[in-house]
Amino acid sequence: LIYAAGMLVLGWFGMRRAKTHEDYLVAGRNLGPSLYMGTMAATVLGGASTVGTVKLGYVHGISGFWLCAALGLGIIALNLFLAKPLLRLRIFTVTQVLEKRYNPMARQASAVIMLAYALMIAVTSTLAIGTVLQVLFDLPFWGAILLGGGVVVVYSTIGGMWSLTLTDIVHFNLTTIGWDTIITYFLIYFFGILIGQDIWQRVFTARDEKVAQRAGTTAGVYCVIYGLVCALIGMCAHVLLPDLGNANNAFAAIVNAGLLAASTVLTEDLLPKLRGGKQSSLGINRLFTLLTGIAVLGIALVVVDVISALTLAYNLLVGGMLVPLIGAIYWKRATTAGAITSMGLGFVTALVFMFKDG
Repeated sequence: LIYAAGMLVLGWFGMRRAKTHEDYLVAGRNLGPSLYMGTMAATVLGGASTVGTVKLGYVHGISGFWLCAALGLGIIALNLFLAKPLLRLRIFTVTQVLEKRYNPMARQASAVIMLAYALMIAVTSTLAIGTVLQVLFDLPFWGAILLGGGVVVVYSTIGGMWSLTLTDIVHFNLTTIGWDTIITYFLIYFFGILIGQDIWQRVFTARDEKVAQRAGTTAGVYCVIYGLVCALIGMCAHVLLPDLGNANNAFAAIVNAGLLAASTVLTEDLLPKLRGGKQSSLGINRLFTLLTGIAVLGIALVVVDVISALTLAYNLLVGGMLVPLIGAIYWKRATTAGAITSMGLGFVTALVFMFKDG
């Protein structure tokens, strides 16, 4: 209860700082090294990676660290190679890059994929909170989801990116998990980090390019080390609790949800189209963060496995968005028709293989 109250207080401080549209969505684009490193690392090291990596360590031993390793290396690559061109654009969402390079139709098409990704990312964190409260207080799962997730919805709604930044701060065989799984993690998580709205939104908060490159790289290294530690915790849990009924409950960690990423896509990419091009106000941003949070809580009550939800999110993101986004930044011959075709085929292909293979 003290922790929850503390999060709400930080949300209130965030609300005091969020006086403009830009303050709310990207913390005024003014974070220094310490805050930037903290919020970048915490974006990746949330409920899914913590609970998920401990679960993998419990089941597969030290090789469970590959999940966080792929995420951490993605953070390093993003901040070293993509942060500089991104900061110069002074945009809010991943999909705005597509509009600048192609046309508004490409942005609208990609916003649907990014919204699905952002919602599922928020769901994974909410599920992690639920598993913790369920174990600690012997609550029914639905009650744990609504209680823990509700706190996150409130402070994300009132304070936006400033609130999230403030709350962000506060077997010994490396291949036991299997080479196919290791390769898969790099295909979806490493590349997913390069193009995820929740990650880019943190990049946009950096004061300048040097802050992003240095503090972001440090955050990436920290993520890899964090993965090793979580896998070790899972291994210890396997020794101490060998008959644990649900491996997701091997570790308890309270985390933030990625609500703001989903609401930003709605208010910056989809809503202006419906409102005839009129940009969103601070009040509209808060309203849609709240509505998105309610939707996330509803999905979290239906979905139960953290890693499955995380993998679903990154499958859709990488399948639909990687090629057109990298093409928009680095390939001069990329076209709107090619980008939209790539999005559609990639998204559908990801769905087909998930349906076929699980």
